Amino acid sequence: MKLIAEFSVRGIPITEGSKKAILPKDARAKILRGEHVHPFVVNDNPKKLEEWRADVKHAAAAVFKDQPIAGRPIACLLKFYFERPPSHTKVMREMPFHMIAPDTEKLFRACNDAVQAVIWSNDAQVALIAAMKTYAFGTHYPGVEAICWELEAVDAARFGAGEAMLSLFSP
Repeated sequence: MKLIAEFSVRGIPITEGSKKAILPKDARAKILRGEHVHPFVVNDNPKKLEEWRADVKHAAAAVFKDQPIAGRPIACLLKFYFERPPSHTKVMREMPFHMIAPDTEKLFRACNDAVQAVIWSNDAQVALIAAMKTYAFGTHYPGVEAICWELEAVDAARFGAGEAMLSLFSP
């Protein structure tokens, strides 16, 4: 693996969100007449998502000055940090992992889309993903830490066996 970028972004991580298709009021009549209907696509949280993506894109561009990598597999590790709610019980305070919403996969998608055309040219190039949610503590603040590598053929055997995946999370 060849390290290609390492960056962090402070702030509350925002998910990609869900998109909803809303049909116009006259859609039923148009469909019955055989006409094509264009639905409106609405995102759950467009303003916050747009700001988060811009922050992630800016942080990635600050450390990766080359042309986006094309046609090569990428590995990406993301560590998302959240504030611990004051209402956590003693038992909950001992648990380092953030186990409530938002979904880890949707957090990853937002970051993946943000760095497309900055670090890699197509988000389908991301062949290996490792992501975790935890609470901010010590020197960590709410936000995300990202590490990206370019994968090589020799990495396939290491990751296929699984031993290298856990090493990504070691300090």
